[in-house]
Amino acid sequence: LTKTFTILLVGRTGTGKSSTINSLLGRSVAPVGGSVPITTSVQQYDCKFNDSVIRLYDTPGLCDSKDMANDDDYIAAIRQIIPSVDLVFFVTPLNETRVSRDERVALRSLSAAIGKELWANMIVLFSFACSPLPDNSPYSLHVELRVNALKDFINELSSLSISRDLPFLAIDNTS
Repeated sequence: LTKTFTILLVGRTGTGKSSTINSLLGRSVAPVGGSVPITTSVQQYDCKFNDSVIRLYDTPGLCDSKDMANDDDYIAAIRQIIPSVDLVFFVTPLNETRVSRDERVALRSLSAAIGKELWANMIVLFSFACSPLPDNSPYSLHVELRVNALKDFINELSSLSISRDLPFLAIDNTS
């Protein structure tokens, strides 16, 4: 039997969603920007794996402008895809110390628009996992503090059982 397995990547602008797609596929297919947003619409990338297809959806970064004028359009496009998604990667930088205002706005907007389907099959990916940490704390302590901060906020949006069971994974897209 053939199966298409779909993965949706969401997050703020500049968190490494496109770079993560390139790492997952092992080649540069998603354009990556340095200081300016590159992904302006939902992009689909397919990879054949045995008799299955891995379909990755790269989404524009939320909170990418001062007035977040594009967010409603981006979320509407994400809502169209979400019913057929098997897995959601929420991409956020590990090298931050707290849940930023932009991240809070993005997660609130996604949660309000999509509901429980957003959280049902989500993994939080900490990008920039090999970057210097801002607080000079031991790596494991920094990861624990960052995980707990996100779990606390996600608990406010969903439930304790969802935030408690949510998986987190640190990645680095440089190799």
